[in-house]
Amino acid sequence: MKKISDKQKLKNELKKEETRKLHSWFLSLWEELPNNKKCIECGSPIYGECLSTYFDHLLEKSKYPELALEIDNLYYPVCGDCHSCKTNGFPKEKHREAIKQAKIKFDV
Repeated sequence: MKKISDKQKLKNELKKEETRKLHSWFLSLWEELPNNKKCIECGSPIYGECLSTYFDHLLEKSKYPELALEIDNLYYPVCGDCHSCKTNGFPKEKHREAIKQAKIKFDV
């Protein structure tokens, strides 16, 4: 079995902490939404508990980690289908416009 270095352990812990922060933030935003949640792109109802898939980072957090916790970089609530379309490179019309506006706002 391969031993994990102290540096890698620290990196893993930092990643876990960032993920916890993100999920906590998503939950607080989720609780502010009305009970009859609908996708802001297509209008489909969104049921159940808070899932990260219902929150899309307009400018990907992998490319722009400094924008991960910026409210103006979030598109939500968005259904799984619309989120998946964007993630796969085919955002729908309103989603494309939101991405364009985020690029202008964040000057990227």
